[in-house]
Amino acid sequence: MDNPSLEHVWRLSPDRDPKQIFSRVLKLLVQLQECGSLSQACVKESISYRHAWGLLQKGEDLFDAPLIDKARGKGTTLT
Repeated sequence: MDNPSLEHVWRLSPDRDPKQIFSRVLKLLVQLQECGSLSQACVKESISYRHAWGLLQKGEDLFDAPLIDKARGKGTTLT
């Protein structure tokens, strides 16, 4: 007997993600989850801190929700 599995699929229309922002935001979020620090995630993704904030803002616009919680001295966590 096969074990049940669950698969989640996100689909964005081309007009919502004209420059493939979604995949870049996801890569940044994966690194952020692993590192716990936005600055370290930037190093791993070879992007500037400022560019990372721009990507996060565009990601929040796509999802209409905040993507991260940032607290001084406590690092950054995904929402």
